[in-house]
Amino acid sequence: MFEYVIGDTVCDIGCDHGKLGAELLLRDKVKDVYGIDISEASLEKSKRLKDEMELKGLHLMVGDGFEPVLNINIDCGIICGIGSNETIGIIKRSQDFAGKLKRLVLCPLKNTYTVRKYLFENGFIIVDEDMAFENGRYYNIFVCKGGEKGSFDDVDIYVGRKLIEKRHPLLMQWLNKRVNDIENSINAYDNGVKTKRFDKRDNLQKMYNAYIRGIELCK
Repeated sequence: MFEYVIGDTVCDIGCDHGKLGAELLLRDKVKDVYGIDISEASLEKSKRLKDEMELKGLHLMVGDGFEPVLNINIDCGIICGIGSNETIGIIKRSQDFAGKLKRLVLCPLKNTYTVRKYLFENGFIIVDEDMAFENGRYYNIFVCKGGEKGSFDDVDIYVGRKLIEKRHPLLMQWLNKRVNDIENSINAYDNGVKTKRFDKRDNLQKMYNAYIRGIELCK
C-alpha cells in the first residue's frame, strides 16, 4: 500500500483510527496527511493517536469524502477499508476533484469489480493493481488517475488486466476459488435450489466466462 502513495500531501478518506496516515508520516513518505472521517466518534481514535505520537503533520477533519479538502492542494487520495458502493459514491460526489489528483489509491471491500467498472466508465485509468491475502480474505488495491475513457471488456472488469500482465502470485489461486464458487451458484440456480432469477444467472455466467478467460491468459 505505502509504495503506491506519491506526493507531499495526502488525504485518507475514512481514516478511522488514523494508523495509515501515521505510518506514512513515520516513514517520511509524505509531509502532511489530512485524515477525514464522517464519524466524529471514529475520529477520536485518530486524535488520540496523533497526541500520543506527536504527529504534527496529521490534520483531522470530520466530513463526507473529499468535501473538507476541496480547497486544499492534495497530491494523492486514499480510500481504503470501506464498501465498494461507498467508495464509488465518494468519488462520484467529487469526481472533478478526484480526477485531478496525481494519484488515487483504492482498497474497497467486496464486489470490487463494481469499482473497476465505475472507474472505466468515468474516465479513470488503473495504472497499477495489487492483491493481498489476510485473515482468509482477498483484497484488491487499485492505483488510479484521471484520464480519458478507453475500451474495456469483462476481463478488465472482473479480473483486472494489470494483475494478469504482472502474473500476480495470488491471482490464479483467487481465480480458481471464484470459478469454483460460481460453478456452485450456477448449479444451485439450474437445479432449483435457488429461485431462478435469469438476470442473476446471466450475470454469474458472464463472471464465470471472464474468470475462465483470465485463467487462460495467465498461462
